[in-house]
Amino acid sequence: MCYQEMAEDVVSFLDDNGLQRIIFMGHSLGGKTAMQFAVQFPERVSSLIMVDIAPVQYKHRQKILELIEAMQELQLPTKMSRSEIEKKLAQKIHDTHILSFLMTNLIFQKGEFKWLIGLEQITFRMPDLLNTIELESLYSGPTLFIGGANSDYIKPEYYSRIKKFFQRVMKRC
Repeated sequence: MCYQEMAEDVVSFLDDNGLQRIIFMGHSLGGKTAMQFAVQFPERVSSLIMVDIAPVQYKHRQKILELIEAMQELQLPTKMSRSEIEKKLAQKIHDTHILSFLMTNLIFQKGEFKWLIGLEQITFRMPDLLNTIELESLYSGPTLFIGGANSDYIKPEYYSRIKKFFQRVMKRC
């Protein structure tokens, strides 16, 4: 599970669904995958929208691993409600915004709760996923980078790297 592999997975999805060209919006891991996809398969992207993510390396590996560990430790009992699971997870994850975001990955399927994301795979590939994505070409289509006013994910010092790979970029905060 590296960005090139995930970009190829997107191609398979598009082909399976008869989609030739798309407007690709991505956030976080999905944003880096979208950037990789756009430079690897530019003919498939009519425009690109990045939300609160840049093509840089972020320094929060340990924090992410702690979040994943907290999710794995739950072992998702079948006799708990969604709110009970959230309360139990809140004992380890105190930031309510992050907790809410993680809970969007909890699904109830066939009588049991499970995480929608592959926690083991993410943990195993974390070093690759947190590295700067190694873009080997550029994307010349229209690109919008959107960052929250208080975000640490799109900073002015990242603009030169953004402009290096995305020629027709606009940014909004």
